[in-house]
Amino acid sequence: MEIPILILSHKRAGRVTTHRHVAGARVLVPESQAAAYARHHPPEQLVTHPDSVVGLPAKRQWVLERYPSNFQLDDDCLGLYRVWRYRGAGDGDCPARSGRRGDPERRRHGPPTGGALLRVREPRQSADVPGAPAVPVRGYSPAGAIGFLAGHRLWFPKDCTLPMDDYWVCLLNAYHHRYAWFDGRFAFGFKDTYTGRGGMAEFRAGGGEEGATALLKRYFGAAVVPKRLSRTATKQERNPSARSIALPWTY
Repeated sequence: MEIPILILSHKRAGRVTTHRHVAGARVLVPESQAAAYARHHPPEQLVTHPDSVVGLPAKRQWVLERYPSNFQLDDDCLGLYRVWRYRGAGDGDCPARSGRRGDPERRRHGPPTGGALLRVREPRQSADVPGAPAVPVRGYSPAGAIGFLAGHRLWFPKDCTLPMDDYWVCLLNAYHHRYAWFDGRFAFGFKDTYTGRGGMAEFRAGGGEEGATALLKRYFGAAVVPKRLSRTATKQERNPSARSIALPWTY
């Protein structure tokens, strides 16, 4: 199945990095920002949406309505990493989190990260693969790299600018499907998630995080709880509205 890969971007013309690491991806931007992005990307690499689509949840919903199956990526990706020990011809021992990377085509199609982006299996099928990891389901996963298959029953609020899309989709998935499956062998790396200019930064300011937590509690109630912080938590993590997910069942 060919699944469109879209890099969601906002006010970051010239600072997008994801297209360097994932082959065949297109950058999705507001119409009024297309000219600025076109200075750095060829026309076939750009997709535009109306300026009336404001905020990441609304942008994600716009994508879902046009591409029943799709893969969405943040625009500040540093690469796709293998985080498991591997011994292969010519590779030797690679320690976990070694950060091994290949060229973009290799990441999309070839070993050792081959198919990690586009090869989708049912959880039961994946569990039957020798060596497939048993990853505990905790309910939450960041949405910097997230894919959808037609029939997923998931959606995002159209008129929402609040920074809550990752928690929203995880909670909605739990409501509809009662499970999630994570392939813990690979991980995307990102940068400037909270500190970079553009993107969701302008929506986090001025009470955005507080509003996001309140909205999530309105829809999902007791499943949204205060986040437990470690002594090494960053300033962003110590936000009074920092949240976590506590599902009413266990695995």
